[in-house]
Order: sequence, then C-alpha cells, then structure tokens
Amino acid sequence: VILSRKARVKSSLGIYHVLAIGDKNDLIFEKEIHKYKAVEIIKNAKKENNINVKKENNINVIAYCLLNDHIHMVLKVEDNKLENIMKSMNVKYSIYYNRYEKRHGHVFQDRFGSEAIENNDLLLGVLRYIHNHPLKMGIVDYAADYCWSSAKEYVSQYSDLIDFNYLNKTINLFKDNNKLTLFHDISDEHIYLDTKEEENINKNKITNNKIQQYLNENRINNKENMTYEERIELANILLKLNFLTYCQVSYLSGLKYYEIINMSKVSERK
Repeated sequence: VILSRKARVKSSLGIYHVLAIGDKNDLIFEKEIHKYKAVEIIKNAKKENNINVKKENNINVIAYCLLNDHIHMVLKVEDNKLENIMKSMNVKYSIYYNRYEKRHGHVFQDRFGSEAIENNDLLLGVLRYIHNHPLKMGIVDYAADYCWSSAKEYVSQYSDLIDFNYLNKTINLFKDNNKLTLFHDISDEHIYLDTKEEENINKNKITNNKIQQYLNENRINNKENMTYEERIELANILLKLNFLTYCQVSYLSGLKYYEIINMSKVSERK
C-alpha cells in the first residue's frame, strides 16, 4: 500500500513557519562552520531569487533559529516557490555536508515541514517560540544572546538577512527593545511545528499547566479527591485543547472512556 503525502496547507498571506530536521535527528548543524554555511545558503537563496523578480514576488526571511539537529525559518514566499526554494537549499546543504564530513546518504529527515501563518498573532507566536528554543534548552539566559537566531537582530534592529520591513514593524508593536525582550517571556497554548520530541514535551507542559490551574482555582489539593462534577469540568477543559485523545482525557480526568466520547458529542452539537 502506497500512502499519499499530506498536502501542504497554503497561507493566504504567503507566510510559512518551516522546519528541516537532520536525518535520524543527526546533529547536522553542530559545528560552527556548518551553521555558517547554512546561513550563507539561506542568504544566497534569497539573493538569487530576488534579482529578477518583482518586489511583491520576493522571498523574505522573517525569522530563523538554527539548532544542532534542526532549523526553524519563517518565510514569506509565493506558494508555488516554497517547495522549490526549500528543496534547493536542502540539496545544496546536503552536498556541502556530505563532502565536508566525507559521508554519503540522506542528510535531512523526509521533506521539510511547514505551518501556514494566517494572522499577526500567530506570526508573533511563532517568532517567540523559535527565538525561545536556545533559552529553553539552557544554551543562553536571554533569547537575544544566541548567535544563530534572529532574536538578536530584532532587538538590535540590524540584519543583512531578515527583511527590514518586518524588523521595523515588529519593534513598532512594542515601542522599545525592553518590551520586545519581555515579549519573549509570554507563553501560550498553541502547538507549534517542531520535532516530534519537542511537540510531545510542549503538549505535556500545556496539559499539566491546565490541570494545575484548575486545581489551584478550585482549591483542590489532590486530583484523586475531585468530585464527579469537578472531573467533568476538568475533562471539558482538556477536550478544548484539541490535541489529547479520548483515552488521554479519560485517564487524566478519571472518567470512563465512553463518558468522554459522549461529552465530546454534546460539545460538537452546541
């Protein structure tokens, strides 16, 4: 049986959060020289595309974060160019990497992942999420201290890679650099495109925070002591997260599986 690939969701704004991961989570960007090369390839791809096209058809790099085993980018690009641009960059990096490391075979895991960005709130959320990666991993104390992401460029307001219109537009939303820096401390409940391991960590964190918030607000010291009505309330909160299975909600709330299914059906009819 041959399974067809899931079609990419297109963005009406032409803005995408893009993810490329090393094959088998290999540390394909671990060395500094590899990071330099990856950034150089992104710059060249932007330059080569934008030479002979109208301004509205330019590729704009809005943000990036380069980690040891994967890279996040936010690109503004025409729908029909995204696939070709990413394929070209991945091929160029793969040729370089295999030659440098004297190896053969795949460098990247499958094809790249993409998340369509449809509004400014999601765009800002993605910027915050990818800029916070090095902070979350304990590499730096402040997002702008990491050399291989655009956080420093948004704070300094200077970049030879990030489109100035986005640098200027974003800083104007926050009035000063201090507010922009504080912006990176905000958390939200969106599950952003990432490696499977990171996605699972984020889901667990959001779920645990929701449960703890409910317990605190209702002054419940122990989840095991919840009443039936409280379990129903908690289950409804967890169902609204939209990423937990019925089995998971059943386990976390202490309700029966069929009760969760019935609750979901009632919610869908409202």
